[in-house]
Amino acid sequence: MADKPTPAEDARRVLAQAQQITANIRQNEQAVLAMTDDELSAFKSDLEVAYATIEAALAQPRTLLAVRRPDNT
Repeated sequence: MADKPTPAEDARRVLAQAQQITANIRQNEQAVLAMTDDELSAFKSDLEVAYATIEAALAQPRTLLAVRRPDNT
């Protein structure tokens, strides 16, 4: 059974994924620009859901860090 990743390892993995998503969007800029209004609306909605999900996932570690190091807010 594989070891469970540490919170720091998870954070680095998520950062790498976010960087890859950003790179993919930049590489496909023309495809995004060519989207119809409906496609753009769906794309925007998907990005908003992804952003909200990421924000929610970061809330607990952010709170734990604030409690542990209140001088670094």
